[in-house]
Amino acid sequence: MSLGPDRIVRTTDRADSNASDNPSSGHGSAATRHQEVAASIYVLTPQAKVIELPPGSTPLDFAYAIHSEVGHHCRGARVDGRIVPLTHKLANGETVEIITQKNAAPSRDWLSIHHGYLTTSRARNRVRQWFKQQDFERHLTEGRSLLDKELTRLGIDAKPPLEQLAERFNLQRGDDVLAAIGRGDLSVGTAARQVGEPRHERRDALTESEQGAQLAQSRRKRQHQGQPEVVVAGVPDLMTQIASCCHPVPDDPIIGFITRGRGVAVHRANCSNITNLADEDQERLIEVEWAEQPNHAAYPVDIIITAADRKGLLRDVSSVLADEDANVIATETQTDATNDRASMRFRVEVSDIDQLEQVCAKLRQLSDVIEVRRTGG
Repeated sequence: MSLGPDRIVRTTDRADSNASDNPSSGHGSAATRHQEVAASIYVLTPQAKVIELPPGSTPLDFAYAIHSEVGHHCRGARVDGRIVPLTHKLANGETVEIITQKNAAPSRDWLSIHHGYLTTSRARNRVRQWFKQQDFERHLTEGRSLLDKELTRLGIDAKPPLEQLAERFNLQRGDDVLAAIGRGDLSVGTAARQVGEPRHERRDALTESEQGAQLAQSRRKRQHQGQPEVVVAGVPDLMTQIASCCHPVPDDPIIGFITRGRGVAVHRANCSNITNLADEDQERLIEVEWAEQPNHAAYPVDIIITAADRKGLLRDVSSVLADEDANVIATETQTDATNDRASMRFRVEVSDIDQLEQVCAKLRQLSDVIEVRRTGG
């Protein structure tokens, strides 16, 4: 459907086609007729096609009943020649004009039951599908960029076999792989290593003296940076490191992965790098547990916040983090102008999982916040 900058769709009144009833229906026929009339309102398209809507429907409901594209590009409405808000409740006998603009797009406010833009489930589903597709395309673009950068960093020249990767990660299409990377559901490192062998990855085992030196250095580094101590079951004094992909914090369920030459990497048990681990690498998993942590220690964790963009959003988020004593050590904010959505990534320091969950719960209570999640899980 072609949409010009000021396309108008007009509806006209319709006479009640049910004016006469079966006289043999008995004394209950009047109540039945009243229920039938109350169950729907009727409007017409310019081609005199009857559009039936439930009472309380708005111009937006009508626009989506005509065509999804009319609804998506709706920017205003007139009823009986008067400009009305899109929350106006339509009634029989009103003439409705839907004004569209080519560059217009749905607003997330339309989905809020409190704002009253939409009544019909058809219209709500069309709006949800539109945002789902927009989100998919954005994550697809981000995922492609992340994978290309990771392949370059690792020195892997091979072109990603996306369809094979989709089968490997139980996804339907190659594009789903890129979108999963863009959403953070699939680690870009895991995907990249399925494409080819990194040129600079060390395969040689360390000598005992080298392992001892690295163990001492690792302990000093953890103590200096405040990294939590982790105990490997049955193997004392084994070198460990906290995985940067998922940033586990004390009391998180964790699991160890034996690396080549760098000791044991400690991951969250639900880290995507672990859940998507190749079958041949499963034997490198090892049981680990948290050791007793020093008082007042703080550990880094990444939080991603998705919200409807608005004035004061960053200030409100920062205020919550400050109130919850979550020290911010890095932040990155992106805004998508096509759907007025903001994506914010914060690296904060917390003492344990309880504090982290408290921080996330407070953030979810902020107005216009859509999602709050950790990375890597």
